[in-house]
Amino acid sequence: MYTALIVGCGNIAGGFDVSGSESKYAKSHAGAYRKNPNITVVACVDPISKQAETFARHWGINDYYTDLGGIPEDQQFDVVSICSPTSTHFEAVLACVQFRPQVIFIEKPITPSANDSRKLKALCVENGIHLVVNYSRRWDYKIMKLVDDLNDGSDGVIRSIVATYNKGILNNGSHMLDLLWRIVGPMQIEHACLRQGSSQPESDPDIDAMLRTDSGLLVHIISTESKDYSLFELKIVTSIAEITMLDGGLRWSIRCCEPHPEFAGYQKLGNTVFSDGGYLPVMEAAITSIVEQLDSHCFRTGGIDNAIAVQELCESLIRYSHE
Repeated sequence: MYTALIVGCGNIAGGFDVSGSESKYAKSHAGAYRKNPNITVVACVDPISKQAETFARHWGINDYYTDLGGIPEDQQFDVVSICSPTSTHFEAVLACVQFRPQVIFIEKPITPSANDSRKLKALCVENGIHLVVNYSRRWDYKIMKLVDDLNDGSDGVIRSIVATYNKGILNNGSHMLDLLWRIVGPMQIEHACLRQGSSQPESDPDIDAMLRTDSGLLVHIISTESKDYSLFELKIVTSIAEITMLDGGLRWSIRCCEPHPEFAGYQKLGNTVFSDGGYLPVMEAAITSIVEQLDSHCFRTGGIDNAIAVQELCESLIRYSHE
């Protein structure tokens, strides 16, 4: 049985599975750990004592602390989940090295700056710790299949991509950029600007952008106002279909190319076919993947490099937009 420590006792740590709607899938770290028979949470940390105590009681965790310094120095954990605010990540990882975890599962962004994120990566490599960033759609089976089908040509050749997001380029925008990176690879800034009237703070603005891939494909990024409603959608037009991710990945739609019934020699897109997405199981899939890597002692390392590259792109977009 592997052991886990959760740092930060907010929504993504466990709150989404306490206050959210009923679902057969876990939406938080604690919820996903509980559903995996091979790992158990043995301690949690939160600076608010009452919150740590309530969290521990709800999830059946024996030990809770208000700071990492309160954990006995000889304590060891196989996995540490960093669910505290981004501003605390750097110091939290520094403190957790002493517990000799094999994996640190950290919420994005890794730290407030790409430079510090690179330092944490180097620290983890030096100590034999595998740093896994929770860009959750990396564990979405529907997206995995989409990437495979685009790579082998089953879904045709990509002609255009339009991505829509809100709630900041570093917050939800980085999720979109990480997803796009998986689909089309590295992207360079063609143009970017701040969205006027955004309610986002200056440190994490809403940015509209046009990015260009190494192959010359243009990718359009559109931001909207998060005060209105949450929006995270992606439309990919290929040579044979229009594929759309809806509701953050909870649903998908596709319209396939077919002969035009009225105009001989022309093609058109057919009726829209909807299907369920693969987003809801992602947290459980992430923990399952971590456990499988612990079992095999074979850890996948590419995700951290992509996460840092995405953070560097976000920072470049912010600088470009202000300039």
